[in-house]
Amino acid sequence: YQALLKDRIILYNDDINKSVIERIVLPLTTLSQKSVKPIKLLLNSPGGSVEDGQMVVDAILTSKAPIITVAMGKAMSAAFDIFLAGDRRIVYPNTVLMCHSGSASLEVQTLPQINQEADLHKAYFTRWSKWYASRTKISEKEWYDLLNTGLNRYFFPEEALKLGVIHEIIQPVSKNASKKKFKF
Repeated sequence: YQALLKDRIILYNDDINKSVIERIVLPLTTLSQKSVKPIKLLLNSPGGSVEDGQMVVDAILTSKAPIITVAMGKAMSAAFDIFLAGDRRIVYPNTVLMCHSGSASLEVQTLPQINQEADLHKAYFTRWSKWYASRTKISEKEWYDLLNTGLNRYFFPEEALKLGVIHEIIQPVSKNASKKKFKF
């Protein structure tokens, strides 16, 4: 991963967990302070900790340099949030994006504690809906309704482009095998 940093590229191919501090946030912050030239964040992740993911979102949103997020394979759950924070969002033709309301286990025992946790999740849904709507062509109400279902919402590249979730789909290189001569 370190070799890519000289080209202002950060690669993250893992679950979203506390390692994002060393592997994304610190390199991104350091590169952003050195120059305002764009930084590429290559991302392939099934998601993970929303709190750790939000650290990366904040680092991207406060970066002085433009951040290009490139989803390779998948950007799901907390990784979707990170991907969506990019100033320019790019995917490959077979990339899958997914967002959802997340999951939580309650370790509380009383009804007031359960209600408090429910209120917290409603507040999260409201915040995320507003932020998602600001970054896409999907309305805040549609995002809220989607999050409130508790279901996973998958996006393939073509739909994501129409909905403003992404800016670009990397196009395959045209390879005309009939014109190439192969020796075996």
